Amino acid sequence: MVGQTGGSAKSASKKASGARFREWEASDWTELGDFLRGYLSGTTIRPKYEALRHALAEAMNRNLIASGALLPTEKELTEIVPYGLATVQRSLKALSESGLISRKPGVGTVVVPLKWQIRQPLHVNLQDNNSAQAPLTSKVLSRKQAKSKGRWQAHLIDAKQPVVIRRLHLAAGSVPVYSEYYVDGAAYPQFLEKPLSELRNENLRHIFSRELGIVVAKITTRISAAPVPKSIASELSIKPGTTCLLQRATASSNQNVLYYAEFWIPPNPYELVIESNL
Repeated sequence: MVGQTGGSAKSASKKASGARFREWEASDWTELGDFLRGYLSGTTIRPKYEALRHALAEAMNRNLIASGALLPTEKELTEIVPYGLATVQRSLKALSESGLISRKPGVGTVVVPLKWQIRQPLHVNLQDNNSAQAPLTSKVLSRKQAKSKGRWQAHLIDAKQPVVIRRLHLAAGSVPVYSEYYVDGAAYPQFLEKPLSELRNENLRHIFSRELGIVVAKITTRISAAPVPKSIASELSIKPGTTCLLQRATASSNQNVLYYAEFWIPPNPYELVIESNL
């Protein structure tokens, strides 16, 4: 055979291109597989699907799987990690629900950008052993008038319209953090008027400086270990009574208290870093 027709040549070229892509994929999955197996062999996280979810999220955090890149197929994952198909599928479902990956028909499963990443987090600054900050994503659970009694009352004594903004954060795609942010809606109506979608990825402290021209001059932080209440445990998907890190923060400008916030942080492999520079 001396030559090929145009159609045959295109077909051969396409197959060659596909072969090269599969070859690149294979080498990429080898590197990823080494990381995943190492992570899984050293973790104490259970059940298995949660351990794999954490491992994949950490791989994304380290850019071993870049934003917009394809993940291995379910079958390929079962070949590079010591888990079966059911565990792999459950892990991918959890990652999809958290917004870290997206299933695209005809394409595969891809890593999506962190849509809810909070810029310059102050109170929930979690870092790994190499001082790398865990990306923090967030969604608003609710915004309503604060009617129930709580620790916030000792700080917002003169609040005429106390409002509580409840949010659920996710550090590095795997560590949930629950927060309640109390502020006087009468004094600072921006916290009442803003669409919830704008509060989702917002560092709420920046609203004071950027939109109100008020500088947060002092933040007092109190940290303790406490059993998580049932209502908050359900948001964190952990057992009620689990000992968590409770961080309570009061922000003020001169002598005026601007907000009070509480953060419930379950046990996790990260360090909580608190910086003093405001």
